[in-house]
Amino acid sequence: MKDLLKHFRRRYFFSLGFMLVLVLADYVMERSLIEQQKEDARIINLAGRQRMLTYKMVSSAYLYIQEKDPEKLRQLRTSMRLTADTYWRNHNYLSGADGAIRSELIRQLYFNGNPSLQQMVTRLLEEVHTIILPGGRKSGLPAYPTLSYPVLLVQRLDDVVNQFEREAADKVDANSTLNTVLLVLGALSVVMIYLLVFSPMTGTLVRYFTSLKKKQRSLNHAKRKLVTYSRLKAEFIAEMSHELRTPLNGIFGMLEILKSTTNSKKRAEYTNKAMTSGRELLDLINEVLDISKIELGRLRIEQTPFDLMEMLDRCFSPISILAESKGVEFYLTLAKDLPAWVTGDERHCMQAVKNVAYNAIKLTVQGSVAIDVSISRQENTDFLHFRIISSGLQLKFGKPKKDQDSPRRKQRSANLAISTELVEMMGGKISQLSMASQGEAVSLDIPILPASKPLIEVKRNEQFCFAIVDDLQVSVRYLEGLLSDWGFRCRTYTSPDDFLTDFHSDPRQFTGVITDLHLRAYSGVELAEKIDLYLERYDVNHELAIVLISAAADLFDASDSIRGRFTDVLVKPVDKRRLLNALNACTASFGSAKKDKFSFDVLLVEDNPINLEIVQYILQEQGHRVTIAENGRIAVELIKSHSFDVIFMDIQMPELDGVEATHIIRNELELDTPIIALTGQNSVDERDYFLEQGMNFFVGKPFSPEDIKDALAEIHRQKSELERELA
Repeated sequence: MKDLLKHFRRRYFFSLGFMLVLVLADYVMERSLIEQQKEDARIINLAGRQRMLTYKMVSSAYLYIQEKDPEKLRQLRTSMRLTADTYWRNHNYLSGADGAIRSELIRQLYFNGNPSLQQMVTRLLEEVHTIILPGGRKSGLPAYPTLSYPVLLVQRLDDVVNQFEREAADKVDANSTLNTVLLVLGALSVVMIYLLVFSPMTGTLVRYFTSLKKKQRSLNHAKRKLVTYSRLKAEFIAEMSHELRTPLNGIFGMLEILKSTTNSKKRAEYTNKAMTSGRELLDLINEVLDISKIELGRLRIEQTPFDLMEMLDRCFSPISILAESKGVEFYLTLAKDLPAWVTGDERHCMQAVKNVAYNAIKLTVQGSVAIDVSISRQENTDFLHFRIISSGLQLKFGKPKKDQDSPRRKQRSANLAISTELVEMMGGKISQLSMASQGEAVSLDIPILPASKPLIEVKRNEQFCFAIVDDLQVSVRYLEGLLSDWGFRCRTYTSPDDFLTDFHSDPRQFTGVITDLHLRAYSGVELAEKIDLYLERYDVNHELAIVLISAAADLFDASDSIRGRFTDVLVKPVDKRRLLNALNACTASFGSAKKDKFSFDVLLVEDNPINLEIVQYILQEQGHRVTIAENGRIAVELIKSHSFDVIFMDIQMPELDGVEATHIIRNELELDTPIIALTGQNSVDERDYFLEQGMNFFVGKPFSPEDIKDALAEIHRQKSELERELA
């Protein structure tokens, strides 16, 4: 804008200078015209006087010749002398003889002809001087040959006067034309100033101030949005302080009970409940961190392949339990063409959908909540489409009403604001729909990319058939996919009665049953009782293994005898390894399968004593030999004197951190020992950074024993392949 103003300022001063030049030129011309008109009037006046002086000198000459009185003769001589002098001066001035500039026509009138006007005037003055000189008086007639001579002189003077008048008129006309030109130039300059300066400047200023108004409105909108977002964030954090205490209380409470419990089954149950509370706490912490990352613009959207059915099961299983606890009907419909694996941001996708679904359940006092999941294609892009319909209370995305500003409702408003931010950052959109016949609906469209299902080498166990009983469609499809990957046959049922019908026809067709705890018709415990009752009544010699699964298994309260009926009780999201172990327990062939066991010399580098003790315990339980180093410098010294198979390396440590220690191991010691990073920095960028620094694997905190086991198993697999290639 400053450059533009400078440009207009230059134009303005140029135009102003041009106008000033025109005004000065007009002033100078007006002054010149006035002076010229004065001069022309004086010339015309003098030319007219010449005629009068001509007659005066002729008449005085006649009087002088005829006068007898000496006194009067003296007076006439004096008068004629003065008149002749004046006449001669005027003649020289008018003819240009004294150097005055005269036109060519004037000069021709004075100096051309026979005799010329110059000659006639000279002759007249000579005769006058002859008369008035002493002794110049003569008797008889004067020297004039005839009286027609002065008449001819006067006529010639009349021609001069007329020519002077014409030239004066021509000068006036020329000045008038020039004045007209100056007037036109002045008008054009005004138009030019308007077109080049004021009009563009006005338009620019109008656009500028219009832009300022738009920016001001945008800033006001952004300010209101920021104030609202900050308020929601503050309310969310305030409510979160309470939400964090709930899982913390569950963790500490279960640990206190564990200290005083000796029953092994009870200890396992309390441990599971403590781990469930820990997972809830981790989810809350991740959500708080996401809020901070969104605010700072540092939230990274990851694109990784993931199991879609597993994600949906983890997302909606807790929602179905929440709906059941509130007495709200919950319906989940999955499109048949949903792919098994997709590429996208699994965690943030699940978080966004889960927040909206959670709010729908919480805000529905009575009625139902229905969720449809499908694939839609828009502009050559595949979208994971969620439609969440609530027939109860209306879903709100905006600012809550003052009379509804309960702490819970404030938290839900913040949840929805976070979901909107997450969906938009993933390149999707979230919108609210009004469906008169069904209620209020929220639509989420999240872009995804295709992904190939990982190839898994499994032993075919088609002689074993398991029944999957769950009224949540996504759980059925997820478990069916898992068992298929592991080589088992399975049959799926969304109604326990349908399963019992097939079971009664041939109980031995099933090796085991995987059932949900919370079924609409009756619970999984009741289903187990019906199975046992049928087997006992009809004396069927077939013991059917039953695995109980539920998103609320931590709330499962039953006697030891009832718990003992189940092969295992699993909490959703299902731990795949634990489920596989439970299925292995159902089949003798799996139990006798040969396992590939291995043992490593491990260097554990960790400065936190509690984390060190946890990792050391996990490694030793898996049969590995562990050497401990409290920081990177101690680790480097140990590596110089001892050979290790694997190094677990913490990142942030005193004296020498994990990255610096890795550089020394790789560059100075020139060792290729596998290094596994142990860190709480779990983003994709940080993970890639550690791998670029020379580390081989990455285990993020918090970790499970299976995470460590998988990393070591991968190292063992790579070493085995290398040995086979070298053999």
